[in-house]
Amino acid sequence: YGEVIQSENRGQLLDQDNYLKIITYKTAALIGLSCRSAARLAGADPAAIAHIDRLGLILGILYQLRDDVKDHDIALRTDVDVMAVARSLHVEFGQILKALDLPPTASAPLATFERLISQDFLADQ
Repeated sequence: YGEVIQSENRGQLLDQDNYLKIITYKTAALIGLSCRSAARLAGADPAAIAHIDRLGLILGILYQLRDDVKDHDIALRTDVDVMAVARSLHVEFGQILKALDLPPTASAPLATFERLISQDFLADQ
């Protein structure tokens, strides 16, 4: 679905809603599915699966934001504030990770990966 939205908007400046739809339905959906599947296979309860799915979506969105900004792959309208989106997602990620109350051996790698993506992206701005 993200490819369809992107194709329909090719050659146009994207607004924030369409841009986020594109990256959510492409990169983020894949990472979210991977995280959700791993949680199910590990026997997590439904609430934890939903949280882990959201963590995957956030990682996917942050990753794609970072990639698009670094490579200048996307044409965005000037009112799109990718830094604000990245900051908001960074905060939400931390809140979800805290709510999951995972042991450090499980939460530390996720937090480190997210922090690396966010810091690298935010440092470029």
